[in-house]
Amino acid sequence: MDTNNNEELSSAVVASLGIVTDMGREALLESFGCLSLFDQKQQDYGPKNIAAFEDKTMNMLATTIRLNDKVQRLLNLLQKQAKDPNSTPNNESIRDSARDVSNYGLILALLEQDKWK
Repeated sequence: MDTNNNEELSSAVVASLGIVTDMGREALLESFGCLSLFDQKQQDYGPKNIAAFEDKTMNMLATTIRLNDKVQRLLNLLQKQAKDPNSTPNNESIRDSARDVSNYGLILALLEQDKWK
């Protein structure tokens, strides 16, 4: 989705949801990037990549472990950046990791509501 489409969609959603703050609008735009990444990964991996168990609680636990792994990687990237502000990751940006954390949270919410398919 290109930037113009995102901004048009954002304007419609902002009006529909009654979002009034600048940060609310910025978060909405960022959420479009998260959802795009979410959809791309679903196309590549499918839902069984996350929900491999028959038991909902086990699927939620497994997702939480993946979320923790991502948070630990993010902490590592941030610690490296704190030590050397000019350092850049070789393979995954802080933004990529942040989007993954957001998406794992979304997956947990969908699992908890029995909507993950």
